[in-house]
Amino acid sequence: MADPPSGPSPGLPVPGPPPPPAPSPYPVTTPAYGASQKTSGLAIAALVVSLLSFVVCPVIFAVVALGLAHAAFNQIDGSDGRVGGRGMAVAGNIVAWVNIALVTLAALGGAVGLLIATA
Repeated sequence: MADPPSGPSPGLPVPGPPPPPAPSPYPVTTPAYGASQKTSGLAIAALVVSLLSFVVCPVIFAVVALGLAHAAFNQIDGSDGRVGGRGMAVAGNIVAWVNIALVTLAALGGAVGLLIATA
């Protein structure tokens, strides 16, 4: 018995390469290997201003630092991984809230001290 001929059968199309894979439905959120990540200037400013709030205009600088940290979070979240500095923004946020809490406690302590002294 003879072997059947190898190759495409007469009249049938020759199979081509497989189709490309379907694109992923999820966006890529990390930069490519070797790509540098820019640090958010807003995150740096939030951390610096929150630290300055312990020295100059405590509550005002702390509130400004909270606004800068919020803007930095928005910038970092909207950058698809191209902008970093989330840790600095978090640190600025925490330092600002600590400053506000300490100023509030100091003000309450002063008020209670005045009430006790005048009584």
